[in-house]
Amino acid sequence: MVDPRRLPPGLVGDLALLGASGAGLLVTLWAALAAAPAAPRPVAAQGEAIGRLLSGSHDVRRRFDRALVWNRVTSGAPLFDRDAVYVGADSAATIRFEDGSQLEVEESSLIVVSRPPETVAAGGVMTVDIRRGGA
Repeated sequence: MVDPRRLPPGLVGDLALLGASGAGLLVTLWAALAAAPAAPRPVAAQGEAIGRLLSGSHDVRRRFDRALVWNRVTSGAPLFDRDAVYVGADSAATIRFEDGSQLEVEESSLIVVSRPPETVAAGGVMTVDIRRGGA
């Protein structure tokens, strides 16, 4: 431990000022973070659902079109045009599209479901882009 009587004359005051400034900064940061709004919850894509997650086990996530965040998705959740679905290791998922067709998604797979606009009038043909893994 340092004896404050052996420090140069102005250093003790400088150290006290530094400590008080640091404490003030911490209080200001805490107040700013406490007043900040919580991160927005993901909002479903606009438009009609083109399918639903019929079943999913373990690690199944969805990312809405143009979103950056992946969220866990549970059975019964709607899927929208251009949603990406990730099925992790030791996991599986089954998707049922609005036309009644079903798709089994294998583990460690990434797919994007879509209904191209030009097919909507003709009954809405679904497309599945398999980016990784298999379905």
